[in-house]
Amino acid sequence: MDDEEESLSPANGSYGSAGNVPGNETVPYVEGANEPTESPNDLPDIVTATVAYRILSMLGHGGMGVIYRGYDLNLEREVAIKVLRREYADNPRIVDRFLSESLIKSSLQHPGIAPVYARGLCADGRPFYAMKLIEGQTFSRILSTRGKPLNFGLLSIFSHICYTMAYVHSKGIVHLDLKPSNIMVGDYDRVRVIDWGLARRIGSPELEVSEREFRMEYVLSSDASDTQSGCVRGTPAYMAPEQARGELLDARTDVFALGAILCEILTGNPIYRADHPRDVLGYAIRGATSNAIDELAKRDTALWLIGLVTRCLAPDPNDRPLHAGEVAREFVDFQESTSNLAHQDMVRFFELSPDLFCIADFDGCFRRVNANFPRATGYTEHELLSQPFLNFVHVDDKRRTVVEMSRLTQGLPVERFRNRYLHRDGSELHLEWTAQSVVSEGLIYAVARNVSPKRADP
Repeated sequence: MDDEEESLSPANGSYGSAGNVPGNETVPYVEGANEPTESPNDLPDIVTATVAYRILSMLGHGGMGVIYRGYDLNLEREVAIKVLRREYADNPRIVDRFLSESLIKSSLQHPGIAPVYARGLCADGRPFYAMKLIEGQTFSRILSTRGKPLNFGLLSIFSHICYTMAYVHSKGIVHLDLKPSNIMVGDYDRVRVIDWGLARRIGSPELEVSEREFRMEYVLSSDASDTQSGCVRGTPAYMAPEQARGELLDARTDVFALGAILCEILTGNPIYRADHPRDVLGYAIRGATSNAIDELAKRDTALWLIGLVTRCLAPDPNDRPLHAGEVAREFVDFQESTSNLAHQDMVRFFELSPDLFCIADFDGCFRRVNANFPRATGYTEHELLSQPFLNFVHVDDKRRTVVEMSRLTQGLPVERFRNRYLHRDGSELHLEWTAQSVVSEGLIYAVARNVSPKRADP
């Protein structure tokens, strides 16, 4: 299957698996919504004058719609199809929301967002839209199975989330339900933001609603990690105070959610924790994030990162970054500064170590040696780099050295291999090597320890 025909793995709570035989797999529902009235065998008929899809199986569902794996009969490719749930077919407000979701999503053209291919009506009159199937697992699943210490690949994923949301905010749109379970991560850490059912254009009247309406709707739910379906919707565990209170929302509401996600990456816990979902909502209304910030400090988190999280989670929107673009810039600056410091430490270690460090290529030539290499061998750096290193190896050890080189070119490590180098003065230098190669780069990284017998005093 090519890049245009990806799918989500149902085992990970996602949108299907293109690797299975169509229609033969059992697909669990997506977490976070009440069960729809449709059954997995009750598939809609989607054949119109302009589009024709064969529905293969149900993949999951959200608050408004049911997601199916389908097949585009015209373009001969698999797609994901979202259809309005039957119980909402006669609800004009929900129908409008569903249509708004498809229009907003179709207006967003970014690698971090699955594109919409078409929209229309089922044979029974319910609206649907078809979109690209994407492959991967939810970020929430990744976070739940991560090890310790922190995997810095998670921070790279976060940066891609920020890039995607920076684009979204630049288009005047807010997501309003950012959370790890609405982030899909595919091969090579390809990141996509999903579930745009709550997305709105900034300035839309629907972004301002009453607290009373929201709280009355909220108490019907039993899970604070679920998306609510009231007038103010969202996920309390990642919700900004103004969203929980039913106030005017903008890009800074998504910024708060980004801060909540980053905090969870760094601590392993959501920012609001309580035994009952109504207590989580209470924390969200008050913006009670101090415990989460304190936990960051206890984990020896970099001060710069603590500062970024603190600004994103500020209870007052005026104290947060204006949009995801600002968060992305700050985060990238942090990553680059950290990378530069790590590089400086590596260079310092490389040059000051008492051992002999070198980088060599698969052709058998040194690319770089540290300062101790010339001191130990008596040759200048230029002499060491200008000829094959086998020229410096004792003639009786060259064959064994070639064998170890062959192992390295196959990606196999070398540990505690001993050979002899010839010093400029003709003496033998006994070296013990440990080496590892990067086959894709054609390079060998090696360190040697001088284990030469001590000369007897005259």
